[in-house]
Amino acid sequence: MTVVLAIMGILATAAVGAYLASQQKGRDAGRKSDLAQLERALEAYTSDHGVYPAAIGGRIASCGAPNYDGACGWGAEFRDKNGTIYMKQLPKDPAAQQIYVYLASTDRKKYQLFALLENRNDPKIASYTYMCSTSSVTCNYGASSSNATPTEVLE
Repeated sequence: MTVVLAIMGILATAAVGAYLASQQKGRDAGRKSDLAQLERALEAYTSDHGVYPAAIGGRIASCGAPNYDGACGWGAEFRDKNGTIYMKQLPKDPAAQQIYVYLASTDRKKYQLFALLENRNDPKIASYTYMCSTSSVTCNYGASSSNATPTEVLE
């Protein structure tokens, strides 16, 4: 009886571990998808304007309100001052304490996007200097415009 309970305990522990790992991988897949969708929206924006939107504090600047020059909140609509909508809702990280980061070069010809993946064994994990959480954890996943890399320092 004790052996059966011990085996059941081991199996339950393994099952819970596998379940939690699959949940992390699912959220990470969502993060990657979010950044890919945002990349498409940024490319549409630059197709219309010749430059990428400016960045303020790791967020996209000026989300369409005619007299607003602040940063767009993650989860807000992304549109230009002419009213063209590029994303009905900017993505938000599924973890409340984590954020995405958007950076643009001074000339607005390049951009970078960053996120924090939970699965530390993901093959795309890298180390960046930008903070992706409220607890000062650095981002470990990046994307960029085709003329930049996530590791390059934008000027």
